[in-house]
Amino acid sequence: MSFRISYFSAALLGLLVGCSGAPAPASAPAPAVREPAPPRPAPAERTAPAPADRTPPAPARRAEAATRAPGAVRGATVDQAVTQFLAREGATGSEARHVVERIDLNGDGVDEALVLLRSRRHCSARGCTLLVLERRNDAYEVHSRLLLGRTPLIAADSRTGGWRDLVAPITSPSAGMRLMLVRHAAGGYPADPAQLAVVSPTKEIDGRILFSDD
Repeated sequence: MSFRISYFSAALLGLLVGCSGAPAPASAPAPAVREPAPPRPAPAERTAPAPADRTPPAPARRAEAATRAPGAVRGATVDQAVTQFLAREGATGSEARHVVERIDLNGDGVDEALVLLRSRRHCSARGCTLLVLERRNDAYEVHSRLLLGRTPLIAADSRTGGWRDLVAPITSPSAGMRLMLVRHAAGGYPADPAQLAVVSPTKEIDGRILFSDD
């Protein structure tokens, strides 16, 4: 289903959004008195230094999440893939909050899953993490991981390399909230779309709105 959207209408904007003195006279020198030289002390006994401990210090223990190889996240279902991803992130309970939208992004007739992670662990002042899961060989894999500033998101009808373009609200410290055109590339959707092309607020976009209720 396709909608023509004037994305930055007034209603949608409602959603988005550190002395020197004289010298003394010289006195006659006193006669020198020769005193017997004191006896020389016996040489101190030298002791060999203790051998240095060559045992290397034990390495500092790192957090498991930092040392674990990322590996591929795969699951027979979207829920299984998301659960595996969150487990590798060490996210449990309220840190695992997320919402899912399904849409065919690459035109192969099979829906991809867009997973918006909504916990404090995966969100910051700039936005929240969005995962794109692609169905491959009977399993869902993390195809892209990017930063989504706010919702909603538009999956546009226009395509780059066969994949739908995304129109995403992105927040940056310098420019604030802007709409960015996120195009697919060889490695997937870019992780941080903040430097991509800006979409005019008055531009009409054909596509589908996602996460409109978030």
